[in-house]
Amino acid sequence: MGFVTEVVLFRARPGVAVETVVEAAEGSRAALAGLDGYIDRSFGVSADGLFGDIVRWHDLASAEAAAAAAPALPGFGRFMQVIDGPGVRLYHFRSRSL
Repeated sequence: MGFVTEVVLFRARPGVAVETVVEAAEGSRAALAGLDGYIDRSFGVSADGLFGDIVRWHDLASAEAAAAAAPALPGFGRFMQVIDGPGVRLYHFRSRSL
């Protein structure tokens, strides 16, 4: 069965601590998990401060609907406030069997 992996890469706004970003991401977890097509989510930060938010969806339509709805979801306002918005990169990858 195929699925879509959403990869969001971003940095924190200047002066925002890693812990603050992680807490804000955690605050958005329940709302995101309640969306149609959600499978699971992984979140992390590299040694140089690049964050990766990786979400798996059942299909591209679910991923795209979630991306459109996310700003209005409970908990996402705080998450969006700590992200350096202009630098955000969003990618959707369809799974392939190898």
